[in-house]
Formats: sequence, C-alpha cells, structure tokens
Amino acid sequence: MSITTVFTKSTKTARKCAISCPGQGLNVSAALAGFRKHKHLFKPILNEVDDALGENLSQSLFDENPQLDLMRTYYAQPAILTATACIHEYIRRVHGIDLIRQQEVEYILGHSLGEYSALAVSGMLSIGTAVQLVRQRAQLMENLLANSDSYEMKALMFREPSFEKVLKHCHDSRILANVNTRQQIVVAGEKSKLQAVLDQLPKRTVAKVATLPVRIPFHNELLRPVEAELSKWIASKEIKSPIKPFVLNLTGEISSDPQHILSSILRTNSRPVQWVSSMEALQAEAVDTVYALGPGEVLSGLNSKFMESIPLSEP
Repeated sequence: MSITTVFTKSTKTARKCAISCPGQGLNVSAALAGFRKHKHLFKPILNEVDDALGENLSQSLFDENPQLDLMRTYYAQPAILTATACIHEYIRRVHGIDLIRQQEVEYILGHSLGEYSALAVSGMLSIGTAVQLVRQRAQLMENLLANSDSYEMKALMFREPSFEKVLKHCHDSRILANVNTRQQIVVAGEKSKLQAVLDQLPKRTVAKVATLPVRIPFHNELLRPVEAELSKWIASKEIKSPIKPFVLNLTGEISSDPQHILSSILRTNSRPVQWVSSMEALQAEAVDTVYALGPGEVLSGLNSKFMESIPLSEP
C-alpha cells in the first residue's frame, strides 16, 4: 500500500496510533529511489546530514553507488535514519500531515536502530546530531569488533508453543538479541557459539533459520563498552523533550523523560530488543494501529502480528 493510498482513503475514526521506525537488516541502497522526483523537498534534511557527516551520503539514497558498502554499519545506519526522516517529511510536505503531531498518534518507538531514528522524528535530537550519533555508534562498534567476519545474527522462526523454550535457551546462553514476536527471535554473537547453542535445541524445535545481512552482533554483551563512550559523546548535545512518549526497546516501558529515554536506548546496545513487550505495552494502552515509518516492510510484518500495521515506505 502506498503512502498516497493510506492518506487519501477513508480511515477509521477514534483510532489510537503509534509510529514505529525500522532497524538495520534491510537493503538501503537507493532506499529513496521511489521518492526521486520529490528530492527537492528533502534538501534541508539532506544538506544537514551531509554537513554533519562531512560526506555526500545522501546521494546513495536515490541512486545505486557501488563504491559505498551499505552493508557496513558505518554507512547503513545513517542511511536508514535519513531515509526515515525524509519519508516523514514527504508525508508532511505532500499530504499536509505532520505525522508525529497528529492527535491520533500517541506514541513513538523504534526497532533497534529505529530508536535513533525516533529520536530525530520525535524532535528530541536534530537530524544532524542523530546521524552523528549513529555514525559514532557504528564506528565504536566496528573498532571494538575489528574482525567482524567472526560474528553474525540469525533470525529463528518456530511455532508459538516453542516460544518460552527457545527464548529461555537463548537468553541463558547469552545470545538473545531481539524478541520480535512469539514466533520469531533473533540471536547474535560469534558464529561458532551461535551454531553450538542452536545445535543444543531439540530437532525440529526451530522451523527456519535466516542469517541477517549485518556484520555486527547487535544487542550482545560484547558491545557493552560502546555504551559509556556514547553516553559521554551525547552529554554535550542539545536534547529536547519528545513530541510524543517513547515505548522503549529495553523493557517496553513508556516514557517522556528525555534523559531516561536516552539512557535506555544506549543500554539496549548490549541488551535484547523487547519488541513483544513494546507491542504489548501499546495494546495495554488500547493502541490499535501502528505506522511502520521508513524504508522496507520487514517491521510492518512484525507489527502485524500484534495489531493493524500500515507500512509507510513508498510514495
């Protein structure tokens, strides 16, 4: 469903909504190719991003750039964040809807990297500061894990009755990275350890395993040293209160306190994304619709396991 279709068709009345922003693990090369004719609308955002990073990253969002390794976290994370902010701006400029300020939108959340995109969309950080933060995050992670070929992330799919068993096994083995749905979790760590842990599960417990297109084992305890460095870096930046409350990956808690939000987001670098808890927190608040704002439709698929999910990724 296109954004134009979403915002021109009749919609339900009295609904309660949230905005969700996607994480890494998707192909971001030319992520905004479908918005090319609207590029002029994004010029202030793109200029701020390129100035903040000291390079022309924005062009890779509209055209394939074989010289730029968008599998690399250093490039992928600023690209996804920028694309998400541009799509929000497209909705505002073309459809006259400032989504984050809509009365029906009561909360914002992001999946993993998406929490950093949410910092920009919610007005907590400027787009320039937000892309610098994720660039700093990526650089610290890459420096810490110099041999990134030794690590990976895998999505495990299984039937819901196996959820508690698989969850406990992966948590106890300290490889749990994302609790996405009651039929899917993601694990992260050294390749040899992941395989050994998965081999310990009874046969046919896991129906499918998919290796994610990333090189960093996100949300693993290996990344804990990154948190203190990021905390020092962000301490000197301007931070505002969010326009809407956050639902936090770390616990599923709802908060409007900017310092608590930032602290929670930074701590999630080495701890699992609790997406099930986050979505259940929205359900407890009677939210019935979640917008998946940003490139790709993976997040919308996860959200649809809990409530109506509306992807906002193509014009």
